[in-house]
Parts: sequence; structure tokens; C-alpha cells
Amino acid sequence: MPSGHAAQGLIKNPSHALVFSLLTTVLGALISVTNWNLLRELPAQPEAIDILVLKDSYQARAERPFWVSLQNSKWDCNSIRSSSSVRNKKTEIIATSLDERIIVLVDFSDILTCDEIAQTSPVGFVTQMSERRYKLLIESGEFDLSRYKDSNQYFDLCAYCGRNNTIAGLIAGAIFTIVGLLFYPLYRRSYYNRYRRIKKYVPAKTS
Repeated sequence: MPSGHAAQGLIKNPSHALVFSLLTTVLGALISVTNWNLLRELPAQPEAIDILVLKDSYQARAERPFWVSLQNSKWDCNSIRSSSSVRNKKTEIIATSLDERIIVLVDFSDILTCDEIAQTSPVGFVTQMSERRYKLLIESGEFDLSRYKDSNQYFDLCAYCGRNNTIAGLIAGAIFTIVGLLFYPLYRRSYYNRYRRIKKYVPAKTS
């Protein structure tokens, strides 16, 4: 919901309230539809995939979401990066196949140590890393992926993405849509009532 000053501005300008209502409704509907379609395609449980066959398994999925539990990977503890802010906690680390030909950059939504990460298999959505992202990671100095000399397969794994995250997105989208649908009529009514109160004290013009 907007702040007090913003709300007063919308009350005084119904056209602004209408734009806000439309944008909120469209955004909410888009979020809901996207997450609903994703949820329909997700299996009941993530697929257990050996990191050695990750590329073949990923390509076989075509455009469908690839929700996996990655098996038989090793962790490069020297690559771990953690950051924390008021709204966000994050840990990124590289997982590789034993021969280091397959590289997966795993993103967790928490501050974790390498020992904590190594106790479980990473679970989440996998996407193939684009060439642009590969170059940006190297140029920024975040991760020197070029040091894996024998690798030619690079992936990203979002460890906080899955069924629960998708359901949360669906609910958030629905809330946005409802707020957007209700927003304009509520503010329009407030403006109309205010207009009637003002008109009541304005003397009518006489000929």
C-alpha cells in the first residue's frame, strides 16, 4: 500500500489511482499466471540427477522447469562467497563433477559454511549458464570459472527455488491482483465523497 502522502495524492487524482490500479492488477495477474504455469509442470518431488549427466538431462527437459536434487558433486570450498543485508542473505559456491568438467554455481538464500553445505545435496532449479553471464562472472572477479581448464559445461542452480517458492509467488501475485482490483473503486469513492462535501459549501451561481 502507498504511504500517507502518496495515498492523499491518489485520493486527489482519480486518474493516478486508476493507473496505479491497472498496473498493480496487470503485474499481479502476470506473476500469478507465470507461477501457476510453472507449478503445473513441476513434479511432486525434485529429480535426483547425477552431475555427470546434468547436461543431457537438462537438454531432454526442453523448455520445462528443471527441478533437481544434484548428486555426486564435489564442493570447491575456496570459491564460497557470502553476503548479508537487512533484506537478503546469500551464499554462492561452486559444485563440480569429480573430473571438474561440469561446473554448477549454486545460490543459497542463507549464510552457510562449506561444511554445512557439504552435508546435503543441492536442490533447486537448474539453468544453463549463458556465455554472457560466464564472462561477467570472470570480469567482475566474483568467480574465476576459467581456472577449470577441462570444463565446457556451466550451469546455475537456484537452491531457494522450488515448489514452495513457486506457491509463494502464486499467492503474492493473487494478492497484488486483488489489491489492484479494489484500489481504484475505494479511492474513487473517497474522492467522490470529498467532492460532495466541498460542493455543499460552495454557493451556487446566480444569474
